Amino acid sequence: TACNTMRIRRSALALAAFAAFAACAPATADTTCPSGTRDNNPPQPFSGLAASSEPPTVVPSSGISADVISTLNEGHQVTINFTGGASPTYAFVVELGGDDAAYASMETSFQSMAGSEATGTSHFNQEVGNWKVATDGFQYKGRGAFECACSQTKETAAALYYSFGSGDDDRRIGASAIHEMAHAVQMMKGDQPPVWLLEGGATHLDCLLNKKLSSSSTSYSRMMTSEGGMFSNGIIEGFLAYYASPHGQSTGLKGGETWCDSETPCGTADTVATINAGATLIDGMQVNAQLLFYHVGAIATAWAIHNANKTSATLWQSSTEGFWNAITPWDGYGGNGWTSDCPEDKGWKKAFTSFSGHDDMDAFYSAFHAWATTATESDVLAILESDEDVEAMYSDVFDPQYAMSGTAHDPCGAEFESSAAAGIARFRTLGTVLAAAATLTM
Repeated sequence: TACNTMRIRRSALALAAFAAFAACAPATADTTCPSGTRDNNPPQPFSGLAASSEPPTVVPSSGISADVISTLNEGHQVTINFTGGASPTYAFVVELGGDDAAYASMETSFQSMAGSEATGTSHFNQEVGNWKVATDGFQYKGRGAFECACSQTKETAAALYYSFGSGDDDRRIGASAIHEMAHAVQMMKGDQPPVWLLEGGATHLDCLLNKKLSSSSTSYSRMMTSEGGMFSNGIIEGFLAYYASPHGQSTGLKGGETWCDSETPCGTADTVATINAGATLIDGMQVNAQLLFYHVGAIATAWAIHNANKTSATLWQSSTEGFWNAITPWDGYGGNGWTSDCPEDKGWKKAFTSFSGHDDMDAFYSAFHAWATTATESDVLAILESDEDVEAMYSDVFDPQYAMSGTAHDPCGAEFESSAAAGIARFRTLGTVLAAAATLTM
């Protein structure tokens, strides 16, 4: 989830980094955390972040210009104005290949983020070791801070990581900031949504909001047709390329619930090798899995909005008819659970099918697959919100007091979706269970 959420350049090194960074949030050693041993992106379904209008704390290395920082701040704020923000969030911006002195001033921010001098310094040293030898840029939501709470792992601070090159103009930097800030907001909502919904949702959002950047005049529809995305010329082109592949025709979206680098499936998600098998190379690289997560995920997001007769604003903002603010985390993943393990009437699955209007996720996947396997560019354009509606939608600033904070679903205190018998919502309180039960509403 959190560490699979990244924006990377289209290069062989960057594609390799995609898998490497997927393991950047190892399970903590505290014995009160889940006992699972999985290192590759273990479940972290709870969040201690709060909905906020505050932008991330930008922490630059030496060599980062004021213009880059300003452009990042603008992109972050564009997302916050539409979805609300998540606090605390840190944005680390680095120039690669520096010496110790280039990064020294950043150490105290890692300590503050971790809430511990020793833990922060250890994390800082790990990152600096990577930055010194890296040669290709990156943008991703990675390891922040975590704590153990009532047998659950909880994110207590979000971290965004950026390194840009000479080819990255202001619009590219701003779009990356929109995308990564979206991931911080997504993770604040909790549970373990599928990667196609995390990456596709953030990709769809940076297409939706791109024109809000001072460096851009590109409409939502143009982003979808020719300028959005990372692995082809436009979101729709990548969508069509994926559905021309064997995996697109046979399995489709359901196979993209988890970034799965193992030799065996991760829950019901297919391995990257399975997704890529037989697919046509793009610019000499095999990126079919990335097309599934980013491009197809973005179109699936738009299709769900259209099929439900709702809007992107509803998806992100409403706690009653939307998705992201309607998630109540499920506590049953443990340390080794997969996205697909979530019961249909719990967590992300319950929130998503309530939004989409389908009986269960299989019904959604089946309906989308039937449409997607034969869809043309015209078919995709027909389901998109109009540019006029989009611009009207983001003209107002969303008030984060109406957003769901991660703190609302503390595993030690507030309501969350439990794995207990009969699927009844359970409370863990610092007072009495009876007192909590008296206030329970279904």
